[in-house]
Amino acid sequence: MLQKIVKACLYLSVFLMPLFWLPFSVEAFEFNKIYLLFVLVSVGLLAWLARMIFKEQKFAFRKTSLDFFVLGYLAIMIIAGFFSADKISTWLGFYGRFWPSLLGTLCLGGFYFLFVNNVSVRKSDKSDNKTLGLAAVLKTFLVSSFVVSIAGIFSLCGVWLQMAKIWGGRLPSVMTLRFFNPSGGSLEALAVFLASVLALMVVLLSLKNRIDLFKTENPKKPGRFTAWLYAFTFIDLALLVVLRFRMAWLVLFLSLLVFLVFSFWKRILRDEVHKLSLPFFLALLSLVLFFYNPINSLIPANSFLGNLPSEVFLTQKLSWNLAGQEIAGHPVFGEGLSNFSNVFSKFKPQAFLGTQFWQLRFDRAGSAIAEFAATTGILGILAYLLLIGMFFTIAYFFIASVKKKGDSGEAASALKKEDKLLVLPFLIGFAAFFFSQIVYYQNTALAFSFWLILAMGVVSWGPAIKEKNISFKDFPELGLILSIVFWVALLGVIFVYFSLGKYYLADAYYRQYLASPGENFGELEKAGSLAPSRSAYQIALAGAYLQKSYQEAAKPQPDRQLIANFIALSVSAVKKATLQNPRDVASHEASGVVYREIQGGVSGARDWAIKSFETALALEPKNPVLKTELAKLYLAGNDLEKARQFFSQAVELKPDYAEAQLSLASLDDQQGKTEEAQARLENLVRIAPFSVEAHFQLGRIYFNAKEYQRAQEQFQAAVALFPNHSNSLYSLGLVYEKQGEAGKALEMYEKVLELNPGNKDIESKIDELQNPVSAPAPATDKKK
Repeated sequence: MLQKIVKACLYLSVFLMPLFWLPFSVEAFEFNKIYLLFVLVSVGLLAWLARMIFKEQKFAFRKTSLDFFVLGYLAIMIIAGFFSADKISTWLGFYGRFWPSLLGTLCLGGFYFLFVNNVSVRKSDKSDNKTLGLAAVLKTFLVSSFVVSIAGIFSLCGVWLQMAKIWGGRLPSVMTLRFFNPSGGSLEALAVFLASVLALMVVLLSLKNRIDLFKTENPKKPGRFTAWLYAFTFIDLALLVVLRFRMAWLVLFLSLLVFLVFSFWKRILRDEVHKLSLPFFLALLSLVLFFYNPINSLIPANSFLGNLPSEVFLTQKLSWNLAGQEIAGHPVFGEGLSNFSNVFSKFKPQAFLGTQFWQLRFDRAGSAIAEFAATTGILGILAYLLLIGMFFTIAYFFIASVKKKGDSGEAASALKKEDKLLVLPFLIGFAAFFFSQIVYYQNTALAFSFWLILAMGVVSWGPAIKEKNISFKDFPELGLILSIVFWVALLGVIFVYFSLGKYYLADAYYRQYLASPGENFGELEKAGSLAPSRSAYQIALAGAYLQKSYQEAAKPQPDRQLIANFIALSVSAVKKATLQNPRDVASHEASGVVYREIQGGVSGARDWAIKSFETALALEPKNPVLKTELAKLYLAGNDLEKARQFFSQAVELKPDYAEAQLSLASLDDQQGKTEEAQARLENLVRIAPFSVEAHFQLGRIYFNAKEYQRAQEQFQAAVALFPNHSNSLYSLGLVYEKQGEAGKALEMYEKVLELNPGNKDIESKIDELQNPVSAPAPATDKKK
């Protein structure tokens, strides 16, 4: 029974990890995959340990050349976790992304050892219930990958959307999105995953007559699986062509190039060179499609397949620049695993502010290797690359020792040529998933596949792996120690289940709140109570409590004590957020916003707001929004010099930042520097032509200077951008009055009244124009 549990955990892990997701949490994919991985690996490890202790009465394990490097990498990750800037994000993943995390990394390490010790190249006989066959596991992974590709095709073709309509919307909303695929939250992640799997399948097909991996599992029907593998290969290829992600083609090309170079160098298929035609064709095709994809011109941009949603991520150059700057500041352990958001905030270049994504705080690099370097430091990235390098080295020498036909001498380690060539598909598959980490970030499915292929590659060494057995009869003390270890581990796992259960329930409540904030405020409070260390919940709570204070204050007879209570709860929430993660920009920014909003009624709130924004600015020095917020606070305190200083700094960072430019123009205007204000606004409408307020304020300057035609042009531009902009409509009415066009002026005023019903000033203006006899201004008679 214990071994059946181990087998079930391994099979379920291999099959479900690329596929698993649930609609109950805010993030449907990574969050749930990590929970599934922890459950399956922990249960599997406990069952394996219990079998050895209570059933077999011995400690048996397989010793490989890679064990030391895996354990060393995991140990460094644990040590680095204690020096992380945000330990919660390091252990559980950055909120909203959730991978990488220390919990997930340890689970993958545990999965590796569980796999290596319970999977064999082939079963010795049918009665062998202790191990799984490598072929069966590989088939399970490929079938899972096939289901992933079919789900992706359904999303691209709108099948899930149509099913949701047929079933009355009973499908989860995430399934109706064009980018839905079980492996991750983007089509780019799907393309990289499928490219890596395709490289593995192509090598398997090229060597199908040289390795007997599948023949031993089903000798009567060896061709059926091969035919299915060919079909999946071309389905995978077609899907990659449609997805058109260049980095996926690069991964496929580099992987197949390694295979072709190795095959020709070692003359592995010298008697069957034609078997290399498929990898050669796909390598050439992937190289061509990396530089030019004719599908881009063949599919209309506005068609169903032409207008695919695309993911925004950092360039390779920027990712590595950020990593280099972080290593220069924190060379040993970096910022902390899953803390890339902090790195980006600290070191983002000013040129980034000129892009349309300038307000985003990226929580991942464009390269997983660059991100590992930034967040785990020199020790972490060296341990990771050393692990990868040792696998490549050992696998290379293992395959390179294959004896060619006609060679004399005994085969080293008494292994057949077919046994040694079995390593090659896993070596190329591992290389593919490694290359994907260089050119793309990593999600849970990609990370799991990377470690799975690593484990399968190690298992494929077969008889070269030594098994160690220590009987409790010879060492009874060891049995006692391991029994204690088992019960302690069991209690620890139960405790972690309880803790993770609270976090999962908290996120489920938070999702319910986000679905209907007005009705489900209680769910947000439950989320904050169950997971107080998650700053995202505390920030949301602070904003919600502040909103409730506004709603209460807007009542005809507000309860002042209730308003004070809401404000106190809001302040308490942001304090928790900043204390839990003192280096999180978003927490300090939220704190500044809360104190800014209550500065009119709470003594000292403005000083706390200034302090909060200053702390946020220290963590993100190239943020014009934070500088502008500080300037507005100083302006509210009548410190015009400091206000101008921070407004000017914001403009230096981002010249087209309208709010800072408008504030400077307002200061100039108030101080009698009308020409400077006008010049600034004229420049602003040139570099930020879609700013409604810029056009309105420039029109106001022209109106005051009695340049009515130029004022009219600016007000009209503002209305064209925002037809319901009341100030611009009212100002246009004034301009028309000055130009003697009372009919047009009346039309503008009536529109303003529709937007602002009951406004006495507007009603008075309309009455003047509709009753010209009673109007005191002579201009009215001229307009009539």
